Amino acid sequence: MRHHLRQSTTGHTVQISASTFLERHATLPQLTDKESNTLVNYVARKLRGTHLDDNGWPNTEIVDSMKEDAIFANLTPIADAIWMACTTWDQKKGKLGDTTSRMECNPRQRTNSEVSGGSMMADAQFILTHSTTPKPRPTSHRTDTANKAGGGEFKKYTSERAQNEDQLVGGVAHMLHNDPARRFVIAFTIEGVEMRFWYFSRSHIAVSEAFDYHKNPKYFIRFVIFMTFADVIDLGYDPTVTRIRDENTDIQYVFEVNGKFYRSVRSLDESSARDVVTRATRVWAARECDPITKEFISEHEVVVKDVWLYTGAQGEKAIQDEIYSGLRVLDEKIQAGVPLEELGLRSLPPNSMTVEEYAKPFFMEILADEVVRYTREDVVYDDCAPAPDPYDKEFSYAAFPKQASALQGIVPGTTRSRHVRGKTPPKDAVPDRVHAHQGRTHRRIVFNDCCLTLYDVANNYVDYIVAILQLLEGLNCLRLAGFVHRDISPGNCLVLKTSGRNQVKISDLEYARRYDVDSSQLAPLTGTPGFMAVEYQKRHHSFLPQKNRHNSPPPEFETLSYSTVLAQALSDTPSLPDEIDPLGSTWFRFNFLHDVESVLWLYCWLLFNTIPKSIQDSVSTEDLNHLVDYKELLFRLSLVPTNERYNFVGQQAEYRTARGVLDPIYTQVPYGASLINGLKVFEDLVGFYTTVEASEPIATTASFMWDRKEFSPDSYLKLQVSFMKVLQALRASKEDMATVALHRPSSAVKRPAEEPPAPIASDGRNAKRPRTMASIEPDQPQASSSKDPLAWVKANKPARKGKKKVQSK
Repeated sequence: MRHHLRQSTTGHTVQISASTFLERHATLPQLTDKESNTLVNYVARKLRGTHLDDNGWPNTEIVDSMKEDAIFANLTPIADAIWMACTTWDQKKGKLGDTTSRMECNPRQRTNSEVSGGSMMADAQFILTHSTTPKPRPTSHRTDTANKAGGGEFKKYTSERAQNEDQLVGGVAHMLHNDPARRFVIAFTIEGVEMRFWYFSRSHIAVSEAFDYHKNPKYFIRFVIFMTFADVIDLGYDPTVTRIRDENTDIQYVFEVNGKFYRSVRSLDESSARDVVTRATRVWAARECDPITKEFISEHEVVVKDVWLYTGAQGEKAIQDEIYSGLRVLDEKIQAGVPLEELGLRSLPPNSMTVEEYAKPFFMEILADEVVRYTREDVVYDDCAPAPDPYDKEFSYAAFPKQASALQGIVPGTTRSRHVRGKTPPKDAVPDRVHAHQGRTHRRIVFNDCCLTLYDVANNYVDYIVAILQLLEGLNCLRLAGFVHRDISPGNCLVLKTSGRNQVKISDLEYARRYDVDSSQLAPLTGTPGFMAVEYQKRHHSFLPQKNRHNSPPPEFETLSYSTVLAQALSDTPSLPDEIDPLGSTWFRFNFLHDVESVLWLYCWLLFNTIPKSIQDSVSTEDLNHLVDYKELLFRLSLVPTNERYNFVGQQAEYRTARGVLDPIYTQVPYGASLINGLKVFEDLVGFYTTVEASEPIATTASFMWDRKEFSPDSYLKLQVSFMKVLQALRASKEDMATVALHRPSSAVKRPAEEPPAPIASDGRNAKRPRTMASIEPDQPQASSSKDPLAWVKANKPARKGKKKVQSK
């Protein structure tokens, strides 16, 4: 199975019976259960003697001498016969309505896609009878991927199951990525005589148990009836999104948000939507348009963000309002004469501004933030992807070995499990595990300003460091409001370019929360691995004095077992708090310094991912290899930090190794030493951690915390002074501050097989952007890296130095 899909499927797939699958995911709402059974029996009788006999479907019998495509091509006339029988039945009943899609088996036919990554093929496709896309380009004769309502993959033998799963999951992931109007996808697979039904949503994947579709033909008949006559909403389409073609015949989207309509101008980021079970964040630059003609009615560009958040999670606007409310409370205390030191302030904002007024420019202006809703028969529904039944079995893919499940644990914020089908399970029934992932709710947010990301300003050292200075000030304002962000990364730190100056905006507040609110130990890590605080990755406070090492549960919880807690969680009257971790060993809490450390990793990323443009032709291949290798160790795509990354915070030996990698390159420019010396901010950070963690913690239900007063504004100021010195040195040099993106030279020495380079995913215009793995638990702890991360390069040092030009941005 494709590597980048493993995290999106492992531990997020459940297995249910075929009858349960049809009941949950493939039931026509226009028919009662009795009418549905009557229709299936009627169709089965109609197919007798032509397509169906006592042994099943004779035209799809496996014959070794026949090719796979030839055998299963006969599914198309079977589906046509089912459709014909249904239309005959409906002439008297008038229940089914119009035909929505028709099944085709054409494995060699490619489809047109709307995102980068090319087209796709599938063995079977359910094609919409009424296209969701405008008239295709005159030069294209392919079906649009967006018009593919569902699909199927088939193989002759059960031994090919792994390949079938690989093709299906990859194809469906492409369908979901390709179409912003897809909420979920329903599909099927066949291996030999075994058929399975599949449901793919942003909250989970469900697959039916394999059944012999020759011995149980009515399951297949019912599935085809559903896919043929179900409403597009029941097939997973979002009715609040429509397509148009712009003047260049490119597809653009029109979104309805809070009673207004916005037409996309260009895509800003869709990389998160490549996986299946994910937030699927998509961002577009857009302009308001007329709801009828779809013509622009405003020249002002806004940003439309589409995202699937955990059900019950606050939207960005609500969180931002709470942040502003906390700052207003602070202003009220200032007016009441409370000393500034007690409020965590060094001084008052300039120009008689309130703290709230001073802080607002550091955050995005949100015009709208709402749950996506659609109307059906005068009833308004929230667009949700519900969680699976907690009693469903965990499914293991044949495409890769079974790995540690992401389903282990108790659902955060819940005290009991809900049986989706409404049936009360036996009192003694205890599931083998409870799903740690939750259902998701579809939201759209509209921001007033269209900004650049920090990645986009990484082409200039001065602009980037100015942005870091402002970012620290914005995080200090967040601290004053009592909030931690928990997802600082270049993609979430935006820069609004104006005629006067650049203004940093802190975005993506979905994971921000109050520092003083207890958090579940079972809540998954949030953020981008390369920019997470190391303590947060390890779930361990690293600078505690011995007397404060609270790495075990409080005494009142020491005797609890997992089974006890699980039983309480499933009971009607739970007596244990929701937020305890019966399996955890470290009682950890995210704090303000962890956001600050993320900023320092942003600076580190700049040094290891770019080099000065002025020396791109003079840097040796060997030195570039060293830099790329060390970068891959620091910014590996994993929630488990490497030893090099872990030691980078507080270990002088690791700092010397980093300098040894950077010196040969950066000492070629006058300001290079200043850039390298900027890494000493990590030493300052260690001092801040040590001071805070030496203080007496406050015990809470689920963890412990330090008083907010322990997090001094002096920490932010000291780091700003350090970066200001770097900035002054850069400006004093009067050199060209342009950078070029770092890439491994094509003549690089290859790594040994046992130590492959860690992949950094890329997509579209953000080719240097690491994939965000928000809310994904690691599968397996990574093996410790070598004590000398560059040993293999030194051992395979080229006999002659080559020079390689680095690609310019």
